[in-house]
Amino acid sequence: MFPFASKLIQLYKWKLRYVFSVKLNPYHSSRGGVLFIHVPKNAGCSFVESLYGSDVKSFHFTAQFYRLINEAKFNAVLKVAVVRDPDERFVSAVNYNRRLSGDFSDQEFAKKHLSHGSPLDICRVANENEQCFQRICEHTHFRRQVSYVCDADGEIIVDLLISMNSLSAGLKEIERFFSRDYNITHRNSSQRMQDGFKLSGRFREFYDADYQLWDYVSQAEGGFVWVNDPSIQI
Repeated sequence: MFPFASKLIQLYKWKLRYVFSVKLNPYHSSRGGVLFIHVPKNAGCSFVESLYGSDVKSFHFTAQFYRLINEAKFNAVLKVAVVRDPDERFVSAVNYNRRLSGDFSDQEFAKKHLSHGSPLDICRVANENEQCFQRICEHTHFRRQVSYVCDADGEIIVDLLISMNSLSAGLKEIERFFSRDYNITHRNSSQRMQDGFKLSGRFREFYDADYQLWDYVSQAEGGFVWVNDPSIQI
């Protein structure tokens, strides 16, 4: 099957799921006009539970995908995402796939591509092994953060970006916007990053746009950035 046809089938499959399932529908009224873009390894589970409660399912879909499902509703809701330091996120993704994931495919992926010692060792091996490098970059937990929050032209299409270091402040900003209360929860806590670890070589180049995104958000006053103001539409 052609890749385009496969993507089209996937899109319509999820459109039907959203129509018939309240738990899966990202635009259902029970979500209070907030669309959370769940970037892997960026405190997504904690934020989803804080925003929607424990009964809502969340998936690692991009903002572009949600826009394709229903562009009118996408434009009408507040779109939020959490951004994380790329070095910390890489270590968290390694630890999760090695030790915490209950998914068999994640476990097999870790055995094959993340079993070379420390994160620094993994970088060294992948820098010299094209297949290993590509497999890691293509895995859900290692995809670039910009691919989740930007369109095909690299423009950010999320309204509010929140630093991983300022989750409470970001949630309070959503509270202020909607005049409603949320309670921050903490799930899937990551181990602290190894002191001094920095991505190097090809990985540093691969995540260059993520470093720029992280600097943009983390250096902002308050730890969050309003990229687009949706107040006129909501």
